[in-house]
Amino acid sequence: MTGGGFLGALLGAVWCVGASLAWAQPQPNGPLRALDTGSDLLSTLAPDPLIEPMILVLRKDAAHAGTWLDMAVALCQRQRGEDARRVLLHIERTLNPPDGIREIIRLLRNEPCDPRLRSLRVQVSMHRGVDNNVNQGASTQSFELGSAFPGVVLNLSDEFLPQRDQLNGLDSSLAWSPAAGWLLTGQLRKRSFDRLQAFNSVSGVLSMDREWTCARWRCGLGASLGSLDLGGLPYQRLASAQWGIQTQADAAGQQWLGEVGLARQRFPNQPMQDAAVATARLGWRRQLTSGAVWQLGVNVGADRPTGSRAGGARSLYGVSAGTTQPLPKRFSFETSFSAQQTRDSEVYSPGLIDVVRSPLVSHLSLTLVRPIDDRHRVRLEYRQVASRDTVNVFSYRSQALSVAWTWRGDF
Repeated sequence: MTGGGFLGALLGAVWCVGASLAWAQPQPNGPLRALDTGSDLLSTLAPDPLIEPMILVLRKDAAHAGTWLDMAVALCQRQRGEDARRVLLHIERTLNPPDGIREIIRLLRNEPCDPRLRSLRVQVSMHRGVDNNVNQGASTQSFELGSAFPGVVLNLSDEFLPQRDQLNGLDSSLAWSPAAGWLLTGQLRKRSFDRLQAFNSVSGVLSMDREWTCARWRCGLGASLGSLDLGGLPYQRLASAQWGIQTQADAAGQQWLGEVGLARQRFPNQPMQDAAVATARLGWRRQLTSGAVWQLGVNVGADRPTGSRAGGARSLYGVSAGTTQPLPKRFSFETSFSAQQTRDSEVYSPGLIDVVRSPLVSHLSLTLVRPIDDRHRVRLEYRQVASRDTVNVFSYRSQALSVAWTWRGDF
């Protein structure tokens, strides 16, 4: 079977699976205790400033499923898992919630409130797709060199222009919490192309993080090791250490998050890329009673090289946005967008490319997700990456379409 035939068959299989399971409804967990009436349940919850406004609303309108759901989420944030489960059970058994809220309840049950309940998570994803710019080929066929005007105009050969191919992908990850506040994570990604095997890649990252409470903030330290092989050859190695603090403000149905961080990065096989990076981010998240989730974020940063990196220091500015929208038949639609502008402090290559680089890179992702059960799901994703650079030879645009199967296990 050709690559295109395989992709078509796999897409068809995804939709067949979705159709055959369309009427399957998630089953609630068994009762944790006798069914609570609304007033009885509210009276047994321990006082907490985060949930007090919701309690006041529910005492006036106990049939408001969305507010009950907001309360369950808030209780999860406080790691009050038993109370959150009682609230979810009350929603299901007494309020007859719509499908969107039932789907959110199912997701909450898959993400335990108390991290001690599941200390090891493993996830594996396999996908098949097509990419119209495997090599990040330039958007223009010519570029100009030299400091004189006009400079020397050169034409790029075909190998530096966009090349299309189909690919297989394998992603795996694990997260393990050996003790409260500690988290070990690992990721491994592999990409194999049908024709352009020089762009086959294998990358991996291993990280250890420690988080604790300091006054009203959450503080964290971390260290990570990473590697990237391209075309079967070592391409990049990375060792980094990072420190950060964050604070979070919660209100009914929405959250504000602020964080700052510092990182020291070393590239053993590319020492000129070594750098110190400082970042600050503000994020906002809102969950609607329909089950939809909206997210926004802005960030700024400074990237200072410790070696003689081309272009010198960099300033960073970015924005991000995302939504998750429950759909009928247990489907959901996810969108995410991010854009980051960087600006160098020096010309890229004096006398050769006398331009200060200032690339604007944007990522757009549109994803349709269909859970099969608590551990398996299928995804259809469209992804677009666009880079607009003041040095036009670095500008490129790529689009990719893929279908994936994902398995997740908690132990």
